[in-house]
Amino acid sequence: MDLINIFKNSDSNIDTSTSEILRYMGCKDSRDIPMIKLAQNAKNEVKTVLKNSAVWRYVKIENISGNEVDFAFFSFSSKALANHLKDCSHAVFMVATIGNGIDMLVKKHSISSMSYALCVNSAGASYIESYCDYLCDVVEKQAKDYFLTSRFSPGYEDLDLKCQKEIFSYLDVSKNTGVYLNESFMMMPSKSVCAIIGLSAKSEKLQNKQTKCDNKCLLCDNYSCNFRKGKKDNENNG
Repeated sequence: MDLINIFKNSDSNIDTSTSEILRYMGCKDSRDIPMIKLAQNAKNEVKTVLKNSAVWRYVKIENISGNEVDFAFFSFSSKALANHLKDCSHAVFMVATIGNGIDMLVKKHSISSMSYALCVNSAGASYIESYCDYLCDVVEKQAKDYFLTSRFSPGYEDLDLKCQKEIFSYLDVSKNTGVYLNESFMMMPSKSVCAIIGLSAKSEKLQNKQTKCDNKCLLCDNYSCNFRKGKKDNENNG
């Protein structure tokens, strides 16, 4: 495949689960009927305003030396990213959004019910993650000769948010998706994701290597985060 093309996506058939929304809400009791109903209502309402849009582009990794990752057009300094892209020959830069409808709903409901506004915000967070998971499946089919790493976003560990400026320019994000960066380099609409995915060429050496991570939280060292899932249990059982 041509690894320099720009790809766009606006698939609207994206769904999420009530249990994921409850997780983003920080609800530890999945049997809490009132909370389940709130989450279900938020899920249904958010789905009516979804406007999915994404753009991604493949780029060759020229060199990784120490903490520096050189993509030819620009380079990023990050020990965590350098480690994440180890053994990768290419990377995918991706920006995805589900639109500003969720931000408007949160603002609307925060006037009358902060608890329901939290549900709506959590539903939006769950939907954008589902959309990104779907996009990664699309990329995996496109790049069929490569293994994919998990998504790595600016702001993770030591990768500065400011690097999004180069990514946005490289992908012409505002034109292609309507997403823009504010003065603090935060994305607007808020339910948007900027990510880097590594690609390592399939070979006999890597035949049994599974680089794609189905549980993104397994990569995170923030043990106090309520959104983590899996890692504590795995380590406690180890």
